[in-house]
Amino acid sequence: MPIATVNDQLAIVGGFYNGNAQIIFFKEGKYNRVFKFPSSTITALAYHSSYHLLYVGDAEGYLRVYGVTVHARQIEFEEKRLIKAHDSKINDIILNPGANLAITCSEDGALSLFNSYSRTSLPI
Repeated sequence: MPIATVNDQLAIVGGFYNGNAQIIFFKEGKYNRVFKFPSSTITALAYHSSYHLLYVGDAEGYLRVYGVTVHARQIEFEEKRLIKAHDSKINDIILNPGANLAITCSEDGALSLFNSYSRTSLPI
C-alpha cells in the first residue's frame, strides 16, 4: 500500500481500487478525509516537501502531479500535470530532493525520468 508522508502531522495512503486515498492526521489517530483522485488504482505515491507536490502513479501507467496546500486540518489538491509515463502499472516513484525530477519504474520493466514542470521525459 503506497504511503506519502507530507509533514510530521499528515500522511496520504493510497492503493485502493477506486482511486481513493485516505488523508491521515497523526494526532487524530484515524483517517480524517477520503480524497478521490481521477485514477483507477493508486499504485505509487511520493511527496516532494520542497515543492509541495504529490506524485500519484496508477495502474494504467499515468503519473499525476498535484500541488498540495495544507491549512490546519484541511488539505487541498490542484492537478498540475498528467503524464502518460508507462504502458502498464507504475510500481514506484523516486524524487530528487533538490530538483523537480521524478523517476518511475513499472511493470513493463522500464525506468522513466521526468521533469515534472515541463512534462518532458528525459533519457536514462
